[in-house]
Parts: sequence; structure tokens; C-alpha cells
Amino acid sequence: MAARRAAAFCPSTTKVVSEDILAAFDDAIADGVDVLSASLGTMLPFDYAADPMASRPSFSAERRHHRHGGPSSPRRPPRTGRSSARRVLGSAINVFPNLGKPSLLVDSKPEHFTCNKYTHKYTTSTAPPAGAVVFRFMDEDSDTAFSFARPTVLLRQEDYGRVLDYYNSSGHPVATVNKSAAVKDTAAPGHQRHRRGHPGGVASVSGSDVDARTTAYNIISSTSMACPHVTGAAAYVKSIHPGWSHAAVLSALVTTATPMAGSGSVKPHAELAYGADQVSPLRARYPSLVYDAGEADYVAFLCAQGYNASQLAAITGRASAACPGGATATAKRAAAVGDLNYPSIAVPVLNYGTPFAAEFPRTVTNVGPADSVYRATVTSVPGIDVTVTPDELAFSAGNKKLSFTVGVSGMLASVNGSIGASAAVVWSDRREAPM
Repeated sequence: MAARRAAAFCPSTTKVVSEDILAAFDDAIADGVDVLSASLGTMLPFDYAADPMASRPSFSAERRHHRHGGPSSPRRPPRTGRSSARRVLGSAINVFPNLGKPSLLVDSKPEHFTCNKYTHKYTTSTAPPAGAVVFRFMDEDSDTAFSFARPTVLLRQEDYGRVLDYYNSSGHPVATVNKSAAVKDTAAPGHQRHRRGHPGGVASVSGSDVDARTTAYNIISSTSMACPHVTGAAAYVKSIHPGWSHAAVLSALVTTATPMAGSGSVKPHAELAYGADQVSPLRARYPSLVYDAGEADYVAFLCAQGYNASQLAAITGRASAACPGGATATAKRAAAVGDLNYPSIAVPVLNYGTPFAAEFPRTVTNVGPADSVYRATVTSVPGIDVTVTPDELAFSAGNKKLSFTVGVSGMLASVNGSIGASAAVVWSDRREAPM
């Protein structure tokens, strides 16, 4: 079997325009590359028509059955211990020399210096004094740890308030930051919420202009770090099933992944973490069923969002792109967005306590034994009713695809700060997958 080839695009600090990246995609596809790994994004979402990087590479790759992007492969980094005016535990990576000694304590408020929450970069004019230690407020329940240009500790609200009181009441506040130590996190692996790209090669530890430390290997938590791992898993699945479309490969990775939040969860952000979680390349080789999709399916998805012919042409790169069946009413377009044959379903609920109901058609392709019979098992939470019709799919040698409808209804209530709820539909033929 021919080896699968992969290409990775990882922009560095050098400015790269979209046209150059698109040209690189086209060249890679023309060269016969099987898998494309691209970790590209912006801090704010853009309309597809205004962001060629979000659409054109995907459509070009899809026509040649290449893989683009992928689900998360999350890990939870170790927590790190710190001590200051009172002993507290924070999150950061401190490997500086001469740690463990009392040093000047400074707060990362804007009037002291500027520190971007996403890049953590300091310039010469904004850096805290050399030899100082920095404490910062962790503005969310972070599950990541980053490197900084100065010894730093990120504190949750309660600890931050205590340290801030000491900082404001002392004429000469000092603190001691210990070297980072890994602690066992029973919640690992978990869903990551921060993103940060790797500088590549030998580079600054923190990415700051005032950090003289360099390293060839760094600890960075992000979806960008998961992207190449998932790309490798996709290439592995593609090597076993060279005829599979990119949607089939994605489906295999998603439906065989280990859920991080668990089905029927009401934990905060659970619905954003469930599904494409910790990938399992071995299980993804034989997923039994796949949710396949082609270019026409994605065009229909865009049409359902209201894109017109000229916008579709810009996104797909085809002058002849048009919506199937012509223009439809706005309400009908919105209702059809969830019809994309994707291996997960999202139901937008605008108001808590308001009843809702929606239906979603799906079609699965049997890639298991020809005579397989699959039965659906539903797991949900109180107040959310999920139905599958039919709930049994019997395949035969001459019947490779079967369709079903998922109905979701009920009334969503906020529980323990949750912003939603997760449910699961699992199809099983009760056969052990080959290993």
C-alpha cells in the first residue's frame, strides 16, 4: 500500500497573506498530498464570504478527497505550585533560575504594564521590572498553563483578591514563586478552551521581546497543538480506507472518540466539549457507520444560511455554484441548517424555560459487515427528550445507506451554571470491532 503523504501549514510570526496560503494549498493538492493540516484562525469570527481561508481550502481539498482540519485531541496540562504572601496554588510554567527567593511583587494591571491575554508578550517598554514576580487574575476557570517572560502566577478570584489586598496594603510587597511542579489532575484529559500556536524551531520560551530564554521544545496547550495529532490520525485512517471522503474520515474520528464530558452532562461547556474529543486512531479504523457528505451537501448547508449565488461562487471557487431548488423563504433556510449530514447535532435554545422542538435528518453508510443490524441507544438529561426514528437499521449486501430522523424537544433550564446540555445517540451492532 502506498504511503499517505501529509502537508502542514503553520504560519510563524512572519506575515503571510491569505493568497499565499491558498496558493500553497493548491500546490499541495496538485502534488497529490493526501492530508492537509492547517491551524489557521482569528480571534473574531468572520462571514464565510469574507474569509477565504475558512472555505476555499476546504472545498478545494474536498473535491480531491483530502483531509482539512479536524476534531480536538485534548490534554490537560499539569498544575503548578506557587507561594506568595500566603501559600496559594496557581497555573503557569516557571522554569527560571534562582526561583524560591523573595522578590518584588507586581500586579499585571494595565497601569503597570501591558500583557496580552492571548500572546502573553511583553515589550521592552511594558515589561515588569527585572527580578520581579507577577500575579495575574485568571479571568476564567483555565485548564491550561503558559510560559511568561517573568516569574508569574495566575490566580483564581478568591486567591487573587487575597494577594491583591496584601499588595495594596504593603509598602514593599514581596512574594516567592517556586519552580513549577506537576500535580495529578483527575479530570485529565479534558477540553481545552485556549489557543496558541507554536513558534516552531528554536525560539523564545514565552514569545516575549524581553525573554532571552530559548528552547527547541515547549509545553503549549491549544487546539493548534491538537491539529497535527489529529492530522496524523486522519492520515492513518485514510491509509486503511484510501477511497473514503474527508467527511467519512472525520466521521470515523468523531464517532469513535472518547467523550470528555460524557453524555447526558449538565456541566458548564459540556455541550461544546462532547463529541469530537480524545481521538482513538485504532477505533477509528473500523467505525461501523459513517456520516458521509460531499460538495453538494456543503453547498446546500451554505444555501440554508442564506448565501447567494455570487457569495457561493467566491466560497466554492465555482462560477456555476447555485442553491438546489432556487431561492427559499428565510424561515425555511434557517430550519434546514441542521440538515447537513454531520455526526453531531446542535440545537440553539435562545431562552431558558421556553419549550422547543426540532428534527434533524441523518444518513449513515454501513462500513461494517454487510448484514449488520444497528440499534439506537439514547442518553439525555431530565427535561430534554431525544427520539430516533427508526431506532433500528438493518443493512444487507445491496443496501449500504439508511436514513433516520433525530427529534429533540423539551425545555432547557440552567443547572449549576451550565449554558446547555448534552445528549447522545449511539448506534451499535453489539459486535466487537476488529483490532
